[in-house]
Amino acid sequence: MKKFIAALSTALLVVILALTLSACDKSGAIENKFKDNGYNVKIVNADNSLAKAVFDLCGLSNDQIEEINSYEILYCSKNLSAAVVVKFPSSGKLKDFLTVEKDGKKDDSAYTAKKDKGDINGNCLLYTMNEGARDIFKKA
Repeated sequence: MKKFIAALSTALLVVILALTLSACDKSGAIENKFKDNGYNVKIVNADNSLAKAVFDLCGLSNDQIEEINSYEILYCSKNLSAAVVVKFPSSGKLKDFLTVEKDGKKDDSAYTAKKDKGDINGNCLLYTMNEGARDIFKKA
């Protein structure tokens, strides 16, 4: 009986760890959802002129764009609609990226605002001016 309980406990632990480690990466589902909606999706870097234009429109600083360049960036386009999805290694890194220090305290209001707007999905951050693209991102 002890061997059975030990084997069952080990199996449950493995399943829980597998779910925990794989649950936060939403980039595959997001990419597929954009493709299913007729978007052309390609991996780019922050120096890509089209991606840079979206970042500029969304008000990112040069330092933020440089930091984003170390992560995977998906450029999704369809006709005149464009969206840029930044895949962070974890949702914690994403939150750190959007958290600034004000008066010696950490201010995560930008993270909260993006989350409330629907621009965060798992470990991915959306930059777009198009509500249709935002809806696709939210539903992925």
